[in-house]
Amino acid sequence: MAIALRGTSSTTNTAPPKPTGTVEGDLMVAYIIVYDSTNTCTPPSDTVPWNALNGASGHQVAGGETQLFAFWKIAGASESASYTFTLDPGGYTEYMIENA
Repeated sequence: MAIALRGTSSTTNTAPPKPTGTVEGDLMVAYIIVYDSTNTCTPPSDTVPWNALNGASGHQVAGGETQLFAFWKIAGASESASYTFTLDPGGYTEYMIENA
């Protein structure tokens, strides 16, 4: 079985929406890019938990003022319409969630 991109959602809102077409069993990957120095990013508490993508979460890029956080999960039978990731401290942020 080939892996294919099923959907993408992106926003600067603090609660990015679930990608259209998400079904149970989909691999979901969330990317959070913060353009101010942020120390932590906590994923939402869902029935099926989000997991930090090793090596990416909290990675500083562009001289340390920008950080990338990445999380993955397998979509459950009943997914939220959106997901709230908590940043401490916050800053200008872009979110993207993809599913396959």
